Amino acid sequence: MKFGKRLDASLIPEWRDKYIGYKELKDQIKLVKRDRDRLVKLALESGYEMPNGWPSEHEIFKLKAAKDYFDLQLQYLRSIEQFYLEQINRATERFYILTEQLIQLVTFPPTPLVIKFARASLFGSTTIHVLAARNLF
Repeated sequence: MKFGKRLDASLIPEWRDKYIGYKELKDQIKLVKRDRDRLVKLALESGYEMPNGWPSEHEIFKLKAAKDYFDLQLQYLRSIEQFYLEQINRATERFYILTEQLIQLVTFPPTPLVIKFARASLFGSTTIHVLAARNLF
């Protein structure tokens, strides 16, 4: 199985739009290669004597396709950075909420009624809710 298909098969569905567009970047690389090959062909046809290693990376980076590739790559990297920052913020917020709940739990131990409500919300049992509510009166 090719890498692109394996990557697509292993994506987390709800995060699909957060992944790098592998196929899109691969297509951009093909465009850069095509433009580089055209540059070499034009140079050869015009009688330009190509020094060893020509075209250099510097000349290739001047190609529009290369610029487009790097712009797209940067766009994906910024998107990934934003996604990770959002995830870190959500995890940090959840951490502080749980820390506050833990402090309250240690400071004010729960009564049996509170434990029943906690179990009811944890397991989603309406029976426990009814029994706990009856203990209020």
